Amino acid sequence: MTKQPLIGTGFYAHPSQERERIEFFCVWMERFEFARKIVVVNNSRIRQFPIDGQHNIHVINIDGNLGHVGDHLGKFRPHLLGWSMSWIIPALIAYSEQRDFIYVEQDCLVFGDWEKAILDESADKGRMAMYGKGVANIAPCEQSLFWIHRDFITEFIHRYMGFSDGDGKMLPEEKFKRMADADLRISTFSLGVGRDRPFPYDAPAWYAQHLTPEEIEELRTRKLI
Repeated sequence: MTKQPLIGTGFYAHPSQERERIEFFCVWMERFEFARKIVVVNNSRIRQFPIDGQHNIHVINIDGNLGHVGDHLGKFRPHLLGWSMSWIIPALIAYSEQRDFIYVEQDCLVFGDWEKAILDESADKGRMAMYGKGVANIAPCEQSLFWIHRDFITEFIHRYMGFSDGDGKMLPEEKFKRMADADLRISTFSLGVGRDRPFPYDAPAWYAQHLTPEEIEELRTRKLI
């Protein structure tokens, strides 16, 4: 029997935003069924998460933080920054358990039958890894939600880590794009919307990142969260 894909994410909260980030994490967690295995790479000072006993969530606490790419632009070291490790660590756990890997960033919410939409599209197109489309004038792709087939995880990580430039010199989005340009097994999926707007509230499947308080309230009003 094929195992469910493992969900991976990272978690960071500046001390001034800890309450806000924990509250959103509770909303994020509710998007997944109780039995779903989730691995959280925690780079914050928080060590107690309000995790329901029925949730199969594993928190890996990291002492320290490699940093955000925005603070290391143009720098070679550290070679891999915090975001990269937030998906590589759980992806390797997924590989160890012979599961596909799905990354859902801590500020990303998923709606409807989003997982089936990605897996069906990957099967139809013969893909081994898929991620979000880019946003004009922002980035060449979106990485708040992506999927890697279990048999492709180590190769995907090897290629990602094979770029000589560190994350501060070559952005993670650019690395994903170059990998896709060189390998037809890697591509974007058609699922929207990520950082794009407006929200397709009535779509059967979609996802959104960087939500504002007003957008969260609208989702509550529509009983989508």
